[in-house]
Amino acid sequence: MRNRARSHVRRSNSATPKNDRPAFVPESLTDPSLWLKHFLEEDKNESFWKRVVASSRATRLPIVLMQLKLRRDLLTDWNNPLLKYLPTEAEWNRTMDRIRYNGYSEEDLDNLLHILTATDDNERCRRFLRPNTHQPIFLLNFLLRRKSALSETQLLAKLIDYCGTWYHGRKVWEEGETKPYQGTQKRAQMPMLSMDVANFNRLVSLLSYRCLWTEPRLIVNVSAFVAQFLTNMTDDGRHPDELYGRRCSILNASLQSFRLTTRRHTHQVEAPNSYLWEAQRHLLSVSAEFDKPLAVEKEGFRAIREVLAGLPKNAPEIQSSLRHAPTWPPYLLPSTGLDETKEVEESWSRVVQAGVLMQEAGNAKEDQDEALDILGGLAPDGTPTIQQRVTLKRNRQLGSWEARILATRNAHEAWKVFQDPPEPGREAGPAEYAAMFEKLTMREAEPETDALPGDKRLSFPTKGELNLTDLEKVRIQPPSVTALCQQMRLARVPVDKRCLQLLIESATSINLVHEYLQESDEDVADCNVRCLLSNNPNKQQLQQVPMGLFAAYVHACAGLKNHPRKRYLRKAIHLIHLRMNKAEAHWLPYLYRPVLKALAQHRKGLGMTLSYKLQFLLDIISQLDADHGVPLSMFTQFAICLRRTVAYEIKDLPAKRMGKPGPLLYKLNSLPKYDSEGSSGTEVGLGTAASLSSSHRALFAEAGGWLKRLFTTLVESEKESQSLLETHQVSILEQMRTRRDPVRVEHARQYLLALAYLGEFAEMARALKWLIAEWAQPDVIAALEGRGGDDLFPELSEPLHIFRLFAEPMLSPEVGISVQRAVEKANLATIWPDDDSVQAYGKGHNDESVMMLVRVLREAPQTESAEFDSVQEPAEAIDDWELVARRRATVKAVNG
Repeated sequence: MRNRARSHVRRSNSATPKNDRPAFVPESLTDPSLWLKHFLEEDKNESFWKRVVASSRATRLPIVLMQLKLRRDLLTDWNNPLLKYLPTEAEWNRTMDRIRYNGYSEEDLDNLLHILTATDDNERCRRFLRPNTHQPIFLLNFLLRRKSALSETQLLAKLIDYCGTWYHGRKVWEEGETKPYQGTQKRAQMPMLSMDVANFNRLVSLLSYRCLWTEPRLIVNVSAFVAQFLTNMTDDGRHPDELYGRRCSILNASLQSFRLTTRRHTHQVEAPNSYLWEAQRHLLSVSAEFDKPLAVEKEGFRAIREVLAGLPKNAPEIQSSLRHAPTWPPYLLPSTGLDETKEVEESWSRVVQAGVLMQEAGNAKEDQDEALDILGGLAPDGTPTIQQRVTLKRNRQLGSWEARILATRNAHEAWKVFQDPPEPGREAGPAEYAAMFEKLTMREAEPETDALPGDKRLSFPTKGELNLTDLEKVRIQPPSVTALCQQMRLARVPVDKRCLQLLIESATSINLVHEYLQESDEDVADCNVRCLLSNNPNKQQLQQVPMGLFAAYVHACAGLKNHPRKRYLRKAIHLIHLRMNKAEAHWLPYLYRPVLKALAQHRKGLGMTLSYKLQFLLDIISQLDADHGVPLSMFTQFAICLRRTVAYEIKDLPAKRMGKPGPLLYKLNSLPKYDSEGSSGTEVGLGTAASLSSSHRALFAEAGGWLKRLFTTLVESEKESQSLLETHQVSILEQMRTRRDPVRVEHARQYLLALAYLGEFAEMARALKWLIAEWAQPDVIAALEGRGGDDLFPELSEPLHIFRLFAEPMLSPEVGISVQRAVEKANLATIWPDDDSVQAYGKGHNDESVMMLVRVLREAPQTESAEFDSVQEPAEAIDDWELVARRRATVKAVNG
């Protein structure tokens, strides 16, 4: 049957014009999900794939379903040339007899076709899960394919539960009217609720990949599914060693699946390495409980070490980092008398310790294993290096010289390592140059930072340098990015994709970016990167550009101070629209982030009017919300953009208007819609951004409404995600750090400030009460107190200052009292800021618009504040800090 199918595929190929053939045509039907992908999705060779499907005479269920859809589609189109390729009536009847013999009725086919023909993958998943029965495995593989647009967390969690229900590891037959017969063909009448090792490993890989795109924390659910399968596996009457081998294969394949797979994941601030490690740890724990513990192979150890390398430093690793001498090369200094009594191994990081276990298991270290040791803080000769927190793409071949360059504190140290090859006469390659580019482009760490060298992409100074002459200092000075690039070309080292991406990311002007693209080498030019230079690039050429390079160029167009700014901002959005499709919608937040950062600048610098800028911003947010949802990072950037937009308008308010009665939005409402440096409002490429008929006040109110809705959506989504997670042992503070709602101080601060600038004071009170409730959970408070330090609750201290500075004077005393009581109820009364602290916080901001906003709000009588919530009551105008203090004293008296 399979050979027969192959002959039909080859026959259809010969009948197809050469320019109509796809780049790859499968010669077998071993992967029906590939056929479904080309058949159901929009494909440039759609007509060819339909012809291939119609020509096939295979009786496999996916092919029959596609032919059934073709037959129904062509019922009213008798002139369609595809009709001559479809099976004749007699052939179709024989095919249907075979399908019925295998246990599928025509009603079953209709139900399966109903699933496949849904409008998108989310709806397909709903239909797949709705009957609560077992479905053919090819449907599950199709839903989880790499380019699936499945984006709903709840649906993905239900798919994982479905797998745990039906593929539990016990080798049983599905119950039904037809019982299995002896013999290979007739046994296929009923699907077995088990699978071989290869298919199971593929399913785990697909589930893990989809989790990393949709909700990475669900990886612990996948780990529980794998653990159940391993536990329920039986020897099936075979030799016990065969069962042991199958279990080891599943364990090692799953360990490799539970790690970051693409470069895009490394861009996520909340990269959940803690959950990846928890998924691996759980499997290792289960594997150790068998009579004969399962063996971890070399690739499994590498996956473990890569995940460990991305974890924050634990207490022993922090202590070891603090003991590093501030010179180069570093060495360990004793911090206490106890350090001298410790064994050397006690200062090793978890990455290094896992490497020792790999060797003890009989696996010899290779160059990439030594590179992981170096990044983990230990050189091959046993000397310490600067431990780096890194996230590595799967299958990344990391060399030891490259790792030595990365395992430094700054560009000066990296340059010394770069000039000291491991073998005399060895020339640096693209990987070493790329590592050096990374070090040259790192920003300097703030003096008051709590981060340690290697924790973030920050440059830390080397202390204790010898006194050098000016000439010697110049000699050891690392080159600039441009100089190193020139040196790279003189040495005839090819500028590969990674180097080109780093060069684009570090460029200071769009002209320099274009110069890098024009001079790109042939291996990079094959990816059509030069099509980015065109004002009207071809869609197919754009899709051949690696996503990392494409994103770097979009960031350059939107982020650099180009002239004219508006033109390159328009080009960035045009490129995004042209390149992206529905299957790649998860990239949109990362691509649009620099666009929102650009819109946070003054409208005059962008060549836009205020109305145009606000409408443009709202169009982007609405598109993101419709396509993929607005993640936490974009929500925060949206809040920053709104705050800065209002701040610029406050600074531009004429002095005579500052005393005008009414809230802030009334003042902004009377701004002119055009200015001498503004544009006439030409459409940039999103919706109706050019519409200037709406008032400023209406646009600000709409923006505030969007901000509040997005906050509610993030909070509800996070609550749902937490309810879906399996039991795990991730620490409570790590759980708080990886949440996807604005619970952390850096996100809550921006949200509250944006609300203050928009005049949404009642919403500030509600958001603050929610924040207090989240951080006041007993286990969270216990973890914070156990962490120690002077400021135990930084996540609440600054939000409380923001509330008291902006919102409390504008709300009724009862609202302020309710917030204070919420703090006291949570046993956090010690962090309630006093008046002096609030005033110092306001004056301590570098942004002059903060105190200007305070002054504007003092002059806004609450009787005319239509934007404020109904919980407010009329109150006297507040003229100075003494009146503010007097009013707050009244609030305290009422509360007392």
